[in-house]
Amino acid sequence: MKVHFATVGRRLEPILVGIRSIGADRLVLFATRGVENESWPVALELADRLKAIMVEVRPIVEIELFDLVEDVKRMVATIREVRRELSERPHEMYFNVSGGTKVMSMAGLIASYMEGLKPYYVVERPTEPFEAPLIMLPALPRGLDSLTRHQKEVLIALKDGPKNLKEIAEKVGIAIPSVKHNVDKLTALGLIEPSEGRGRKVRLTDVGRLWLWLIELERQSHY
Repeated sequence: MKVHFATVGRRLEPILVGIRSIGADRLVLFATRGVENESWPVALELADRLKAIMVEVRPIVEIELFDLVEDVKRMVATIREVRRELSERPHEMYFNVSGGTKVMSMAGLIASYMEGLKPYYVVERPTEPFEAPLIMLPALPRGLDSLTRHQKEVLIALKDGPKNLKEIAEKVGIAIPSVKHNVDKLTALGLIEPSEGRGRKVRLTDVGRLWLWLIELERQSHY
């Protein structure tokens, strides 16, 4: 079973191209409503049109135009809900990040990397919309699986604010050279960054806070 998740903009074509190129049995849409240039009516029209070719569209999830963190959280929660629903069936999951604002597309890409989906982007051609090329984006290992235990602990140590290497070492309980190694890795991944001010401290980025949120969800599920 092929499931596509997609951010919805003002045009149907990027989503239809993805379905035609890859094939789809089910489509999950992320759309905006109650704002200028809302995409909810486009999502409803798309759901109606796809009935004719037996592609199921559900759910349609409301997201924000410009709230990256909240959008990623809603997308991850939806992906996990669908994955649980399909746990007994073989399935492939894709994420079409072509529609909506740049923030919506970025949220879709981050959610794909966190949850191990196959992201792609449709490059529209105004004169030939249905001949648009589909570009498969690099797929990464499923988010938390790509982080070591110590890297997760470093993120947790930064939850309550910026810290230097010594402070992180005391929190995590490992040597400073090991902390530096993990900090360098997390910085390269875009999860932490240097903090402003004195003391050579580091802090979580917005993406790092999202990864921390996932880590906390994972830990809660074990209790």
